[in-house]
Amino acid sequence: MLISPCTKVLLVEDNDGLRRVYKRLLEAHQFDVLTAEHGAAALDVLADQPIDVVVTDIGMPVMDGFELARQIRANSAIQVRRLVALTAYSQPQLVAQAQKCGIDVYLAKPINILDLKNAILGNWVEADYLHQPSQTDEYSSHESEKPTDSLRSRLRAATHDLHMNLERQLDLLNPNQDLSVYRKLLAAFYGFYVAIEARLAHAVEHEPWSSEILLRRKSSALRTDLVALGMSDNEIDQLPTALSLPEVRGLADVLGIMYVLEGSSLGGAILAKHFHSRLGLTRTNGASFFNFYGENLQNNWRQFLVWLESCSPPANESRMIAAAQTTFRTLGDWLLTQAKVVNTDKNLSSLNTHGSARSHHLR
Repeated sequence: MLISPCTKVLLVEDNDGLRRVYKRLLEAHQFDVLTAEHGAAALDVLADQPIDVVVTDIGMPVMDGFELARQIRANSAIQVRRLVALTAYSQPQLVAQAQKCGIDVYLAKPINILDLKNAILGNWVEADYLHQPSQTDEYSSHESEKPTDSLRSRLRAATHDLHMNLERQLDLLNPNQDLSVYRKLLAAFYGFYVAIEARLAHAVEHEPWSSEILLRRKSSALRTDLVALGMSDNEIDQLPTALSLPEVRGLADVLGIMYVLEGSSLGGAILAKHFHSRLGLTRTNGASFFNFYGENLQNNWRQFLVWLESCSPPANESRMIAAAQTTFRTLGDWLLTQAKVVNTDKNLSSLNTHGSARSHHLR
């Protein structure tokens, strides 16, 4: 059986937003896509029908991607032709473990959809960690470690419904969007970011950790993009700015807000690829906001999570979660009011992220 764009793919991903985004993108390339939210659910699908290629996340509840790969390769009744891993973890020991489990291609998020398509088809993928010269097999599976994400998981669970509701209403991956709609979207983002970043800057002005916040400000990138798309400085200065914003009374509020704003960069990376393919936009001609961290996206996100965990005493967790929820609500209300880019097809998904907006908050 040849692997072709009409082949059947099982996508295994525990993040609801990512699962919908990847499914939609793969279907746009004529793949027949089924989904499962963890390894155990994937095995149920595989027992019920033939699947050509399994594309799986690694870090998942119930059964992770490594165990799923081991069980697939150990079961002669499952005739999967290729196993492709999509993961935020690219440590050498994890790559080596993937190879031992029988995974064929190991790709790190955020994913280039063309890389994923080629991985499914069996073509050479330069981004495949399994075939990079620097990888060795000197690590055992017992040495693999994943960064702790307990607080991150609780934040994600607490904001899940808000994230999903926003995704259902926005249509940021709409293939029919033109530059005028895109510019309106950027203007809406600018109105929120310039206001919330000003509030954060005032709150952290004399704190020793202020650089953690100030270096992550993105409103200047939005301004650069709007100028690249034809708006004058005066027009930008006249744009409405958000008045309904989360309170910032201490570190817990700052962390909750930044969890949403930084998480949105993950979804932004997927949006950046979409806007590049549809509108020809890059970091230099109108998409620097969605490409804010460039190749350093994953490192910046991991660094933020480390900082989040390191300065989050349990007593402040409820306030942090409340701040994250309020940020989602105010951001969502603002975008839906200002950009007016509303999804009329409930089967379509947009972004955050985590990338909310994430508007795709892809975490």
